[in-house]
Amino acid sequence: MKKNTFNMMLLAMAMGVVSCSDDADSTVERLSVAAFYPTIVMDGTEVSITGTGLSDVTTVEFPGGQVAKSVQVINDSRIIAVAPTGVDAEAGTLTVSTGTEQAQSRQTIRKAQPALRYFNPAESVKTYDDLQIEGNDLMLVKQVNIGMGDEAITINAIDFKRKSNDNITITLPGETPIGNEQPISAVFDNGELMVLGNMDIERGAQGGHWEDQEIDIYNDGDVVMKGDWSSYFMIDKSVLADAQVGNVIRVYIKDKTSDDNWVILSDGNWSELAAQRASDEDMAAGYKDFTLDENMLAAMQSTGLLIRGINFTAVKVVLVVSVWVPNTAGPVETVLNDTETDMGGWSAAIIIGKEAFENAKTGNIIRVYIKNQVEGWQQGSFKNGSDWGGLTDELGVIGLSTQDFEIGYYEMTIDDVTLPLLQDNGLIISGCNYTAVKVVLIQ
Repeated sequence: MKKNTFNMMLLAMAMGVVSCSDDADSTVERLSVAAFYPTIVMDGTEVSITGTGLSDVTTVEFPGGQVAKSVQVINDSRIIAVAPTGVDAEAGTLTVSTGTEQAQSRQTIRKAQPALRYFNPAESVKTYDDLQIEGNDLMLVKQVNIGMGDEAITINAIDFKRKSNDNITITLPGETPIGNEQPISAVFDNGELMVLGNMDIERGAQGGHWEDQEIDIYNDGDVVMKGDWSSYFMIDKSVLADAQVGNVIRVYIKDKTSDDNWVILSDGNWSELAAQRASDEDMAAGYKDFTLDENMLAAMQSTGLLIRGINFTAVKVVLVVSVWVPNTAGPVETVLNDTETDMGGWSAAIIIGKEAFENAKTGNIIRVYIKNQVEGWQQGSFKNGSDWGGLTDELGVIGLSTQDFEIGYYEMTIDDVTLPLLQDNGLIISGCNYTAVKVVLIQ
């Protein structure tokens, strides 16, 4: 009898344990916080919270006992809470409440304390070069401003070369204002402005090469230079206003009638500046060149230029200048979509028509810029535009890593298999637990 009583007690205890376990599981299923992003906030930062039972949440409490300014219910598994002022700088948990139930996060969150540590390079940088901004809590920076007044430029976060919590790297565009002590500031997602400091900015050379460029200064028809020195034509000084020492006056010539032929440059007062015989090589090339020195340039810009000579025909006269031509052979990004899309849990997609890939080639890259890494499985996908299946098995579901979010994108390379699919059917970008910022084709 005692043995049976003891066995019944064990059974009751076991049932009690099972019952407690079931209650706990149902509580977790009813209201829980799985993850949130971002984990640092400023006044007004939107925090995306995922979990279960969230459609009934009315308040979200941040570290320091501060309650969210507002709570937007997206669905039962996701809400967006707007961070209040006064969030504690010491990391703590989030608490969500329905009024009757509460759930606490495992992650911690804190108030951002952004600060600049240093620039790299430290004091001066050239356009087209990289500037690294090293600091603390920079993840919420949405743009960097350089310069002041009408010449100031803005570089948006989407164009940052790199963005992490302690580093922002930007490439200074050609239109960056030049000069000493150019002010640099950062603007955060909530609109707050932080002055970072000043930097000397110099004009840099984008990859390229020097090319000779011809500027017509006389092209009003052929002039036959007779053998009696009676022929000439005049070029007004205004045409030469922008000429510089080292530029070249090139007289195009043809039809030599004697070896005794001369091309002569004079100023507007008929004072000779330069005289050269046109050789057989000059006639074959079709022109005669004169390089401007200081005296020639000053006389021409003061009185004009007179072209005369004998025994040839002058076709036209040009000013030859050297100009820097940027290289264009590097990769070119074409934006296919620039609407931010919260992928949720495979609940959204970006659809790109086949016409976007009409000129695409194998070796081109499709890059999806991303942000808002939500805890859990982050996955991207490149799908066939006709049947929503993966372009290939490997591209149907792509696991996204922390490193992908640090560099800010994931991508695919177009090959012989995927190119015809893209050109026939277009492309669908989807996935879960991330936000797609824009999609580009890199050629």
